[in-house]
Amino acid sequence: MPYLASRVGHPSGPFTTEVTKRDILAYSAGLGVSDPCYLDDARPGGVEALPFQSVSLEWPVVVAERAANDTGLSPSEVGRQVHAIQDSIYHRPLKAGNVIDAFGKIVEARENRAGVLTVAKLDTIDQATGEPIATSWSTVIYRQAALEGDPVCLDSAPPLPVDPALPLPADATLVTVHVPRQLPHIYTECAHIWNPVHTEREAALEAGLPDIILQGTATWALAGLEIMRAYGEQDHGDNRLAMKRFTGRFVGMVIPGTDITIRHALDPSDPKIIRYEVLTEDGKRAIDQGVAILG
Repeated sequence: MPYLASRVGHPSGPFTTEVTKRDILAYSAGLGVSDPCYLDDARPGGVEALPFQSVSLEWPVVVAERAANDTGLSPSEVGRQVHAIQDSIYHRPLKAGNVIDAFGKIVEARENRAGVLTVAKLDTIDQATGEPIATSWSTVIYRQAALEGDPVCLDSAPPLPVDPALPLPADATLVTVHVPRQLPHIYTECAHIWNPVHTEREAALEAGLPDIILQGTATWALAGLEIMRAYGEQDHGDNRLAMKRFTGRFVGMVIPGTDITIRHALDPSDPKIIRYEVLTEDGKRAIDQGVAILG
C-alpha cells in the first residue's frame, strides 16, 4: 500500500517525560561512558547530560508515528523503515528534574529510489519555561513503498555551513572504538529505545539482516562523544565548548562485537566545525556526511 502524502503536517504529542538523575546516568552508562562529568553526580555542579540523550525524549513521538493508522502503510511495510539521517540542534543543556514535552510532525514526504522518504521535525520543550531543549530532523525511508499524492515539503532543517559530502582530508584523526556484543541490549534499556532487530537475533534474521545491528543513534552518539572529547575539551572548565548541532547519515550496519573507526577533522572554514564519518570493521561507511558544530 502507498504512503499517503496527506499524512504530512499532522502533529503528534505532547509526550511528557520527567528527566531524572537516574535517567541521565543510565543513558551515559549505556554508551559505555566513563567520564566523571557524565557519571559522578557528587561532583561540583552535579552530573551532566550528554546532548544526544534528546533521542530518548523524542522516541515516544517516533513510536506514535510508527503506530499512526493514517499513513496508508500496512504494519509489515512500516516494519521495513530504516532511519536514514539524524540532525539535532541543541538549544540548552538537559538537566535532571526537567519535565520535557516532546512534539513532532512529518514535514516532508517524497519518493526516492529506495522507497518513500519522510522527514519528521521533533521538538523537545522544557514544560516549566516553554524553552526549547532540542530540535531534531529525523529522516526515515520506507523501503519499497510508493507515495500516493504529490511530494510535500512544509519545512526543512537549516542549511549547514559546510558541504557535508566533501571527502575528509587524508590526515583526518582516526579513533578505533570496540562495540561490545552486549552494547545494543544495554543501550536499549538505558536509552529507552527499542526495536527488536537490535537485540533479538531471530527478529534480525527474519528481517533479512545478517545479525543484530547496533542502533544508528548509538553509533552516532559514540562518534559525537569522541568529537566532544577531542574538540570540546580543548578549553577546560567553564570554557568547555558545547555541542550545538550534530548530524550524520546512516548508510551501513555495525555488527556488535566488532570495531568501528571514527574519522574526524576540523573544517578549515571554522575551528568550531568538525566533519566526521564512521567506518565499520571491514572499512565500509556506517555514517557519512557527518557534521558537528560546537559553540
